[in-house]
Amino acid sequence: MDKLKSVLIVTFLCFTMVLFAQTTEQQQAAEDLIVVEDSATTAIQDAQKAYNEGVQAFQKKDYSTAILKYSEAITIAPSFTGAYLNRATAKFDNEDYQGAISDYSFVIDAQPDSTMAYFGRARTKERVKDVEGAIEDYNKHLSINPKHAIGYYHRATLLFQKSKFAEAITDYGKAIENDRSFVNAYNDRGSAKRAIEDYQGAIEDYRRAIVINDKLAFIHNNLGSVLRLNGDFKEAIRSYDDAIKLDVDYYIAYNNRGRTKFDQRDYEGAIKDYSEAIKINPKYNLAWNNRGNAFYKLKKYEDAIHDYNRVLKANASDGVAYLNRGISKEMARDTEGACADWNKAKELGLKNAEKYLSQTCD
Repeated sequence: MDKLKSVLIVTFLCFTMVLFAQTTEQQQAAEDLIVVEDSATTAIQDAQKAYNEGVQAFQKKDYSTAILKYSEAITIAPSFTGAYLNRATAKFDNEDYQGAISDYSFVIDAQPDSTMAYFGRARTKERVKDVEGAIEDYNKHLSINPKHAIGYYHRATLLFQKSKFAEAITDYGKAIENDRSFVNAYNDRGSAKRAIEDYQGAIEDYRRAIVINDKLAFIHNNLGSVLRLNGDFKEAIRSYDDAIKLDVDYYIAYNNRGRTKFDQRDYEGAIKDYSEAIKINPKYNLAWNNRGNAFYKLKKYEDAIHDYNRVLKANASDGVAYLNRGISKEMARDTEGACADWNKAKELGLKNAEKYLSQTCD
C-alpha cells in the first residue's frame, strides 16, 4: 500500500510538475505575446504619426516634406498602402512622375481593385505623354468605378487629342450623365462636335455650359467661333463681346472678333480688333498675319508688308506669311520681291505658291 501510495504520490507529483511546466510556458508565451503586440502597436502608432505629418505637409503644399514623412511611414510599415498612395500623389505634385507611377503600381499590385491608384497612375501617364498607357488605366479605373465623371472626362480628353471625336463625345456624355453640372464636359463636348462639323450640336453644348456658369470667358469665345462657322456673324460678335467683357485682356477673343468682322468685309473694324490683340500680346503672330490681310483688303500694301515682316521675324518658316507678303509686294510693284517670297513659300510646301510663280515670275 505504502509502495503503491508512494507510486501514486510520485505519479501525482510528476503529473503536477508537468501541469506546472505547461502553465509556466503558457504564461511566458502570453507575456511574450503582450510584448510583441505592444511593439507592433507602437510601430503602427509611429507609422500613423508619420503618415499624419505627411498629410499635414501635403495640405501646406510642402510636397518634399510630405514625401519624406510618407517614406518614413513606409519604412516602419512596408505594407502601408495608404502611405504609398499618398506618396504617389505628393510625387505627382512635386513633378516626380516616374516615382509616382512606381508608387501607384505598388498599390495596384497589392490591391488590384484600387480605383484611386489606377486613376492616379492614369493622370501621371497622361502627364508624361503616355497616352495609350493612360487610356488603359482609365479603362481599368472606370470598369471598377463606372460612375466617376472625372474619369470619363479625362479619357475623353485623350481621345479628343487622338482625333477620335465620336468616342470622345460618348465619354463626355457619360461624364455629364454622372454630373449634370460638369461645365467643362459640356464645353469640351461642344468642341468635339465642332471638330466633326456638328455646329448645331456644338452651339447647344456651349450654351448649356453657359447656363451652368456664365462667367467663363473661354466658353463665350468658343460659342462665338462655332456661330461664325455656322454663318451667324451677328450672334458670333455678341458672344465675343461677352467674352471680352469678362476678360478685357482676352486677345484671342479680340482676334476672333476681328476675323468675324473681316468675314463681313468690315476691314476697319477687323484692324481695330487685331490691333487690340497685338497690343495685349505682341507675340501673337496670328493677329499680325490677320491684320496684314485686312490691310491688304484696304489696299494698304506697305502696312500689310510690315505686318507680314513681323510674322516672319518671329517665325521664318511661316509659308503662309511668305505667300501673303509676296502678293502684297506684287501689288506694290515689287515683282522681284514677290517672286522671291513665293519661291520661299514653295520651298516650305505651299502648293498655292506655284500658281503665282507660273503667272508672274520667269
